[in-house]
Amino acid sequence: MENRITEAVAGGAFAFLAGALLWPPRAVYWTALSDRVGTAPTLALVALLAVAAGAAFSRTIGIPTTSLAAGGPLAYLVGMALVERAMTPDSPVHFLLYGALLCCLLVGSALASRFGTDADRRPAVGS
Repeated sequence: MENRITEAVAGGAFAFLAGALLWPPRAVYWTALSDRVGTAPTLALVALLAVAAGAAFSRTIGIPTTSLAAGGPLAYLVGMALVERAMTPDSPVHFLLYGALLCCLLVGSALASRFGTDADRRPAVGS
């Protein structure tokens, strides 16, 4: 049980950091790209990066998608409370953006779990 809690905390910490890095409040560096290529391609790129980050996290750390799914919503709630308190945004769009980022992280983690490398599929030596 303790291992599951630790994994959920790690998953939540990752989700929080990934959200802050991919879409930092007050410093959204994607606006310059959006001005050049448009909003939809920019959001698609951010989503793709979030999927890749979720996959990389699951592959390198070895934490299952269920742990990210357990810790991610708590990270989302904490992050949204911090954004609301620090920024008092005019629109609730940040709820959707960070929720979508969390979903992309989960998709990446699930894809990494489902489609592992060949080394992951090989039987153990001696079996």
